[in-house]
Amino acid sequence: MFSKVLEFIRDERGAVTVDWVVLTAAVMGLGLFASYSVWQGTEVLSGTISDNLESQSIQTAFD
Repeated sequence: MFSKVLEFIRDERGAVTVDWVVLTAAVMGLGLFASYSVWQGTEVLSGTISDNLESQSIQTAFD
């Protein structure tokens, strides 16, 4: 029984899978962080543009 436990502990067949899962999770986390940062920046910029456009007045030839 003890030899089976030692054989299981020394077995490295699943180690590559664990590495890829961790790497994929890290890439997904960085992607989500980057997406959130871009979203926040565009939201602030669009609000600024909207405020500037609302404060503009257009003069016509008949005014």
